[in-house]
Amino acid sequence: MRSDLYQLTTIIKEKGFRPKGFLEVGSRDGHDAKYIAEFFAIPPKNVYIIEPHPDHFKQIISRYPDYNSYNFAASNEAGLTQFNAGKIGEELNPGKSSILSEKNRFIANTIMVQTNRLDSWLSSTECVADIIKIDVEGYSWEVLVGLKDQLSKFQYIQIELEKVEVWKGQYLRDSCVELMNSFGWIVTHEVDIQGLGVQCDILFEKVHL
Repeated sequence: MRSDLYQLTTIIKEKGFRPKGFLEVGSRDGHDAKYIAEFFAIPPKNVYIIEPHPDHFKQIISRYPDYNSYNFAASNEAGLTQFNAGKIGEELNPGKSSILSEKNRFIANTIMVQTNRLDSWLSSTECVADIIKIDVEGYSWEVLVGLKDQLSKFQYIQIELEKVEVWKGQYLRDSCVELMNSFGWIVTHEVDIQGLGVQCDILFEKVHL
């Protein structure tokens, strides 16, 4: 089992928590949302997916029409921004699409996408999710800043972070952990992905005072 899914299922279950809903920020295909929803028996109406890549979004709503899916990029401000959307059929891993530019070669179309702060979006929806998976290809710090005012809704946040720069100008693991600590969250489980010292999966837990 992948470390991110292990954290979002086995670790959370071992801690005695049963989520009512699940929010996936950066999905690609919706399959992880399906896996976690089935593991915890979360009803489709309580599953939420945010995916900015227009082609991936179309695939998600086709495969999982009962989920709540939204086509925008989570950020620290609302507006429009450039997005490097991996070319389906040409780019080997279009799931690495990002607002940021990758340092290595990446075959993409540069398009404009809508951005929203998650705290503003959550305040205007009836989202019941209490755990989140964030996989936004180097843009985690900005997403977390944009979630700040609604963090109290959640118990666990799982994030893929980088220890070295993969996307130009990105915030790295330590900066994101410091930010979460300042918000009152702690690292409860961490795995170095493939043991390469490049990326890690981290499960954050809210500190109960």
